[in-house]
Amino acid sequence: MLVSVAVVNGEADIKGEKADHNPAVNADGTISVPAFEFPLPAELSPEARSYMIGILEKPPISTPVTAQIETAEQYRDYVENYRATMNNMFATFEAEVLKAHPVKITAQQMAGVPVEIFTPASVAVKNKNRVLINLHGGGFFAGEKHIGRIESAPIADIGKIRVVSVNYRQGYEHTFPAASEDVEKVFDELRKEYPPQNIGIYGCSAGAALAGQTISWLLDKGKPLPGAIGMLSAGAGGSGDSLYIATISMAQPAPPASAASGGSMRSSKFGYFSTAPDSHSADGHLVDFRQAPKELRARFPPTLLVTGTRSFDMSSVLSSHRSLTQVGVDTSLQVFDGMPHCFVYQHYMPEAKDAFDTTLRFFDRHLGK
Repeated sequence: MLVSVAVVNGEADIKGEKADHNPAVNADGTISVPAFEFPLPAELSPEARSYMIGILEKPPISTPVTAQIETAEQYRDYVENYRATMNNMFATFEAEVLKAHPVKITAQQMAGVPVEIFTPASVAVKNKNRVLINLHGGGFFAGEKHIGRIESAPIADIGKIRVVSVNYRQGYEHTFPAASEDVEKVFDELRKEYPPQNIGIYGCSAGAALAGQTISWLLDKGKPLPGAIGMLSAGAGGSGDSLYIATISMAQPAPPASAASGGSMRSSKFGYFSTAPDSHSADGHLVDFRQAPKELRARFPPTLLVTGTRSFDMSSVLSSHRSLTQVGVDTSLQVFDGMPHCFVYQHYMPEAKDAFDTTLRFFDRHLGK
């Protein structure tokens, strides 16, 4: 949308109408904004525009918010209900994805960790000695089947490359660092067949955060690293403008101003991160790699970061990108205008296809031959 803005006598004149007043600014910098219209970007594809209108009018599922839960029993009930809701929603969608991207799915275990291997009809010659590890989204308490398939099948099919999706341990049943340990085990098993530089790791949402945590975990242990990682719809932390702005841009009630300066979806009392170190402690980089010493961060492999301007993860992704570029890591930041959290799940949208292609090109550039 193009908006003509002129400044007349120090005041903004939009579309020829002089602004009646400026938003109020509090002493702490908080801005009180009057009601305004928030249109969709003009350049969205028809598929993306239709999708966005649908979820703006009726969100398919709410973002998990567990910080206010007071008892372990309440947390378990919340997680079980959320898992059931997600499974019901994604089961049908998974079938649509697998129809559009037919691949062979083989369930097995690697070093005791359950995985699903996605094999395309034909593996590209350049990828015969390469493999990708997928770490599914789901808030570290859900998504182990349907979301793993939704994230893995398109990449395997389009990229003509094998993908191993890890069903890592999550909360409430398990706590940090169980997921990092599971990814390490799968990575070690794959290293028996592939050189580490020929292995890529990618994930969406919680899986993206886990990809970053895995690198810190491997660095801490002095182990070889994968050739590259992809972090889609999540960075290393959870604060910043986008936690607030994305809520408004997705037609949800405005959160308190404190949401922009440290809010969190996860419970610090229960669930997977209840035993995690504080991000500013000596081991905090195992949760948030931005807290790692510069010399440790500088050893990260090439990293792709993908987000959307209507995604609550955008600030986290931007901050993570800065923390890596500051120490010379080869990074690629891709920001999709108007796109929400995990927009790549809508595999049919041109924007999602663009993100898939971008991810695959990134791995093709950086993985070993």
